[in-house]
Amino acid sequence: MNETLRDTLNRLLTVLDELDRLYRALHEVLESERTALTAACLADFLVVSERKEALLNRLKELDACRVRQTGQLAAAFDLPPTHADISRLAGHLPPAEAGWLRARGERLTATLAPIGDLNGANRELMEAFRGFAENALQVLQGLKRPASTYHRNARMRSASRGGALLVNEV
Repeated sequence: MNETLRDTLNRLLTVLDELDRLYRALHEVLESERTALTAACLADFLVVSERKEALLNRLKELDACRVRQTGQLAAAFDLPPTHADISRLAGHLPPAEAGWLRARGERLTATLAPIGDLNGANRELMEAFRGFAENALQVLQGLKRPASTYHRNARMRSASRGGALLVNEV
């Protein structure tokens, strides 16, 4: 393997290690986001959101480096850009280097597996909170009548089907 190819491979391995580290950090941030969402703590959620955004921006930059470096390796092996993935590239490397590349790819795949599920669960929580906030805002603006209203005197008013309010002691 020539020096240029070895340098490109080493840069790619470094990028894959950094991607794995950042995705692990993203997993921790998503756990913190879930904690903030389930506790309905807006201050914590905003802090976590800033960390998440910074991580996602850095991950985009590193992924662009990964794409560029896998493309360079594919070109060095006269492979079309569609074959510029880790497993295909590893097949064109000497056994030791192929093992390093495959190991990095497998570790990154394992790191990524739970992130999508956790991000999806957090998205569902945010959608539920958004729906709650939209309904509450409509009630506060008088655009929507609440099903029941609690008053300071501990009495509850419920809207009946006919539209008249019934007063119930609580």
